[in-house]
Amino acid sequence: MNRYAGYIVAASLGILIGYFAGREHLKYEMRSAFESAAEGISESLSSAFGGNAETDQEQKESGGKRQQEREDPAKAAYIAEHLELYDVSAEYKGL
Repeated sequence: MNRYAGYIVAASLGILIGYFAGREHLKYEMRSAFESAAEGISESLSSAFGGNAETDQEQKESGGKRQQEREDPAKAAYIAEHLELYDVSAEYKGL
């Protein structure tokens, strides 16, 4: 009898763990779907109303340029002396 009780407890534990792990996975998938939908809507609206949205490829290229500028201090000094930033805005898009 003790042996069967151990099997029942182990099976119950496995079912509970699977249930809660599945629930968390579904919440993750829903959150990812909503975030990608919101991003798509945002890009569509900004392109429809004349916003200046960069594509993923342009963002990757500009990131590579920034890395090169960090590695070249003379270029960074020239930029600091001769360039002025204005109308800069930033926003955080959490995962």
